[in-house]
Amino acid sequence: MAFELTHPRNSETDLVGPLSVLTRLGSVLGPKIYSSVLEWNRPE
Repeated sequence: MAFELTHPRNSETDLVGPLSVLTRLGSVLGPKIYSSVLEWNRPE
């Protein structure tokens, strides 16, 4: 947030960078988190 606030110009590039990183992280971590949650909530 601070980066976007201190650099109001290039708002598109400021958004595209973090969004692509978040999307990449989500696609990688999503299945892992989902499977771990399933294992955690699995009845004994």
